[in-house]
Amino acid sequence: MDRADRIFEAPGGEDRAAVTARLTSWLADIDERDGRLRVVVSHGGSGKLLRHLYVRAPHEHLWLEPWPPQDAVFRMAQGVCGRIDAHLEPLP
Repeated sequence: MDRADRIFEAPGGEDRAAVTARLTSWLADIDERDGRLRVVVSHGGSGKLLRHLYVRAPHEHLWLEPWPPQDAVFRMAQGVCGRIDAHLEPLP
């Protein structure tokens, strides 16, 4: 098992292969030509995996980039994924 895949080792949870299969199936069911906007909320690991599957990046590239902070929204359209940073003011 790839060292980075340890996030998928939760007791009773899905392994990377199961998450990959589920996300790949979900992506295959989407027809972006229908003009509908979809909002997807996920945990960091599955979100990162979803973005890599969407742009068809090889698995070995999945963990090369640094783990993104949880303060962004990602827009995925026409095979491209872009990060939109959230600029939050600190709480008083």
